[in-house]
Amino acid sequence: MLNSILANKCPVINSEDYIGDENLVLDIYDIINAKRNNFAIINDDGVGKSSLLNYINFPDTKEKYLAEFNKKTTLIVKTDKTDPKSALEFLETLRRCLKYEIKYNQYIIKDIKRECDEIFREYKDYSEENKIRDCLYDIFRFLYIKKIGTIFLIDDFDKMIKNIKEYQKMEMAQENYSFLRDVANDTSSFNVHFIVTSRVEIQKISYTVDVSGLPGIFTPKQIELFGDREINIYIDKAFEKSGIVVLEDEREMLKKVSGGFPGLLRIACEALYQAKKEGKTISEEQMINDVIDESDLLETHWGCSTLEEKKLYKNIGLSEDIYVLSKHEEAEALRASIKRKILKEDKIFVSKAFQFYVNKKSIIEDEVNVTNDTNTDTDYKELLEKHKKVTDAAIRVIERQEELNLMMFKKLESHINSDSTIHSYQDRALSKEEKEEYNEYVVKMAGDYFQDISLNIDHIDTLKNMSIKNIWNKLDNFNLTKIVQGEKLNSIYSKTKFDQSPVGISYTDVFENIIKTKAFPSMKKYISNKYPELKIRPNERANELLLKFHPDPMVGNFKHILMNYEKIIKEYYSTEVAGDKILRIYNEDFKTKLHNIHILRNRISHEKRTEADKVTVNDIRRLRENMFGGEVSCIEYLIRLSEIK
Repeated sequence: MLNSILANKCPVINSEDYIGDENLVLDIYDIINAKRNNFAIINDDGVGKSSLLNYINFPDTKEKYLAEFNKKTTLIVKTDKTDPKSALEFLETLRRCLKYEIKYNQYIIKDIKRECDEIFREYKDYSEENKIRDCLYDIFRFLYIKKIGTIFLIDDFDKMIKNIKEYQKMEMAQENYSFLRDVANDTSSFNVHFIVTSRVEIQKISYTVDVSGLPGIFTPKQIELFGDREINIYIDKAFEKSGIVVLEDEREMLKKVSGGFPGLLRIACEALYQAKKEGKTISEEQMINDVIDESDLLETHWGCSTLEEKKLYKNIGLSEDIYVLSKHEEAEALRASIKRKILKEDKIFVSKAFQFYVNKKSIIEDEVNVTNDTNTDTDYKELLEKHKKVTDAAIRVIERQEELNLMMFKKLESHINSDSTIHSYQDRALSKEEKEEYNEYVVKMAGDYFQDISLNIDHIDTLKNMSIKNIWNKLDNFNLTKIVQGEKLNSIYSKTKFDQSPVGISYTDVFENIIKTKAFPSMKKYISNKYPELKIRPNERANELLLKFHPDPMVGNFKHILMNYEKIIKEYYSTEVAGDKILRIYNEDFKTKLHNIHILRNRISHEKRTEADKVTVNDIRRLRENMFGGEVSCIEYLIRLSEIK
C-alpha cells in the first residue's frame, strides 16, 4: 500500500509529511509581532487548508517558529470542533480549547496558570453566550497584561458559520461576530489573532457576517497549488515504501490529472499504485475515471461555483458556446475561476480530472430530459461492468481505511503505554479537577489519532451484537464518532492497569449530549403541552427541579427529573398515568440502567481518594452493557423520549 499518511483522507498528522509553502507558514507566525493581523486562508477543498493548520499546530513546528520569533509563551489554540450546533457551543469551544492550551503549555509558569484557572472558575455557569464572552474578555485581558499572545486556528470557518446561523437570531449572531472583531482590533487591551480557513471570502459567508464588521479584520491569503517540485516530493513520499518506481511519463500524467491539487493527487497516486501493483499500465483516461469515481472534491468544486462559472466551464469543456453569457458575466466568471485555481488565464482547466468531470456533468444534465427506452444485452453488460467497477473501488477504499485505522491504533497504543503524563496520574490520589484533566488529556489524544474512522456499525466488531445497532442510524455523526473513538480507546486501555475513567468519559459525554440535545428538550415540550399548569402545583420544589433548575441536565439531574415527574403524575394526574408517553418509556429496565449509569458516571468523574475508587475494566464493561446492550439499550430509551410528540 502507499505511504498510508499520504493516502489517508485526513489532513497530515505528522510535520514531516507536510508539503507546502514555508513562506506562508512564516507569514502566519509573523503575526505574533504584528499589532493587527488576522488571516483568512481562502481556497477550495482539497488544496491543503486543514493540513496547513495542523502543521502550524504541531508541537515541533510551534517549537521551531516560536523560538525563531522569540515568542515561546504565545498560545497557539486550534479549535477541535468544526460543527457546533449553536453560537453558545462555538464560544464554549473557544473557551475550552484555550483553557486546555494554557493548562498544558510548557512555557507558561505555574503562577500564571493558577491565576488563569481562577478566572475560569469565577464563571461557573457557561449556559449563556454573554457569560462565556465575559470570561474570554477577562482571560484575554489578563494574558495581555502578562505579555502572552493568543492565536486561534479555526478550520472550515464558512461551514461552521452556516451551521450555526440557523439556530440563532440575527442580532445575537451579529453580536458574537462583533465580539471576535473587537478582541482582534482592541490592541490596547488584548493580543488575540485569528487564522481561519474558508472556501469563500469571509464577507460572502452570510449577510450577518458582512454587516458585523468581522471581515474587515482579515487579510486574505491563498495556498498555492503544488508545482512540479512539490508534486515530485509528494510522489516520492507516497511510493517510498512500496518498492515501485514511478516513471517520468507517469509523473507527468499525475501532474496533468491532478493539476497540483493535493487532494486529487492523492487519489491519482492511488490509482497508479493499484495498477502497477497488479503489473498493469494505466492510461490517462483510466486514471481520470478513478479520480472522478473516488473523489468528492470535484463535486465540492462544482458546488461552490456560481451559475455563470458553471456555464463557462461547460462552454470551455465542450469547446462550444452552448450556454449564453454576457461579456461581463463571462469576465467575472473567468476572474473568479482563475482566482480559485480552476482555470488558467488562457481558459484551460488546471486539472484534467475536473475538465472531464465538467464534460460528464454536461452530458448527464443534458440527458435528464431525454427518454431512452433501449434495453439491449449490450446495455445490460455495460451496467454490470460499471457496477463491478464501482464495487471494486468501494472495496479498495474500505481496505485502505482499515489499514490506516490499524496503523493509527498501533501508534496510539504505543503512545499511551509510553506517555509520561498518563503515567503521572496513576497510583496516586486525584482531585476532581485532576481527574478531569486526566480524562480530557487522554480523550483528546485518542481523538487526534482517530479523526477519520468508519461509522458503519458492521465494521465495529465490539458493537455488532449489541442492541444499540437498532438506533444507530438515528444518532448524528458527532455522537457516532465519539462512541467509535471510545470503543477504539477501550480496546487499548482495557489491556493496561491504568485508571479506565478516560474510556468511561468518552461514553458518558455521548450519553449526556443525547440527554441535553434530544431527550430533555422533547420531554419539556411534551410536558408543557400536556400539563400546562404543572409548574404551579403544590409540590413546588419538585416542579421547580423539573422545569426550571436543570435546563441542561447531567445524568444525575436527569434521573431525578424523571423520578420527580413520575411522582407528580401519579399523585396529581393519576388518571393520566396509563396514557402518559414519558411514563410508558420510563419502565423498570430504563430506571435500573439509568441508575447504574449514574453511579458509574460519578465514579468516572469524581475524585480518586484511594485505590478502591479507581475505575476498572469491569466498571467499563458494566457501563457499556447498560448504555449499549440489553434488549433495549439505555441510549435507545433516550431516543424514544426524543421522539415523543
